[in-house]
Amino acid sequence: MTAAELGHAGGHLLAKEVFRADHQSLVAIRAFVEKWTAKVDLDEEKTFRIKLAVTEACANAIEHPKDKSDITLWAWSKEARFTIDVWHGGEFHVKSGQSRTHRGMGLPLMVASADEVTFACLPEGGTRVSLSVFL
Repeated sequence: MTAAELGHAGGHLLAKEVFRADHQSLVAIRAFVEKWTAKVDLDEEKTFRIKLAVTEACANAIEHPKDKSDITLWAWSKEARFTIDVWHGGEFHVKSGQSRTHRGMGLPLMVASADEVTFACLPEGGTRVSLSVFL
């Protein structure tokens, strides 16, 4: 078990893929999500929502860490939910209201798009964002 998988709620692992931490990878990341939402027969609206949430999580992993590392995605199914885990080696920091500029809507967008969002700062380092929609 890798550090990023530590403490995950489990379920049936559908796929795991590693992406470079750059904006050009977002196209491939969205394709990964779309492929696995089709495998679990997720409807169009929920597919759009989980794709949007994952894109935001990955964009944050690309833009914000001091030290760049690859981004790993896991697709899971468990009972009546579909989950994408996003892991990167950076540390998770929430900006306060005063330090936000015109940007900074990624976290609220993730929360609004997914049915469940969890963040884990892992003991071995890095951050895992789990984004789920109910089937």
